[in-house]
Parts: sequence; C-alpha cells; structure tokens
Amino acid sequence: MVKPDEPARPVGGTEAFFAWIQENQKYPALARQRKVEGRVMMEFIVEKDGSLVEPKVIKRLGSGLDEEALRLIKAAPKWTPARYKGQPMKQKMVLPVVFQL
Repeated sequence: MVKPDEPARPVGGTEAFFAWIQENQKYPALARQRKVEGRVMMEFIVEKDGSLVEPKVIKRLGSGLDEEALRLIKAAPKWTPARYKGQPMKQKMVLPVVFQL
C-alpha cells in the first residue's frame, strides 16, 4: 500500500471532529447504569470523496457503547481525503471514540 503525501483528516481539524462526536453521542442507558467509561477503537476507510466507509470496532467496551461508536462513525461528516502526488486516495484510519460520564 502506498503511503499518502498528505494523510486523511477531518474537515475543520481533529479537535472539531472529536467535538462533533461528543455533541452527537447518545450514551447508552445500560452503560450509564453500569458506569462504563473508556475508548472504543474504530477502524474505517476514508474514501477518495472523503466519505467514511467500512467502519468496524477493533477494541470493544460492551454495554451498548460499541454500537454507539459504530453509529457515530457511520453518521460522521466527510473528511478531507488523503493525497498522493496531488490525487485523492483511500486511507485506512484507526481512532478512538471516547465515552465519559
């Protein structure tokens, strides 16, 4: 696989993306009841058009948090795609979705 000259990144920056995650997060009742907190590690591909596809959970927390992390990545705004020699390219990404009560 070719390494991009410019990696994929959220439109508006990483901070804005994580702020969007926090604003749109629906903490599952079971996780709230059990006081479960932590990180769900997600893997996904940023397509050439910036859409996020093939999301999957690679580190689970349970109590409904994995499903919520998956929902958030599926609903997330488009990213700026990776570039190689000036052309957009796909890139696999891994990042945490943080849950805190």
